[in-house]
Amino acid sequence: MLAVPGAPRGNLDDGPERLSDVERARVADELANRLLAMPELRAATRPPR
Repeated sequence: MLAVPGAPRGNLDDGPERLSDVERARVADELANRLLAMPELRAATRPPR
C-alpha cells in the first residue's frame, strides 16, 4: 500500500482515525496525482496514435 503524507495508517474506515468525506477525497486526489506522475502509467494511459 502506498503511504500518503497526512493520511492515517491502517484501514481508513476503522477507529478514531476515520476520514471525513473531504479528507478521503483529498487522499484519493493525491494518490491519483502520484500514480499519474509515474512514467509507466502515463505511457500506458496515453491514447494510441
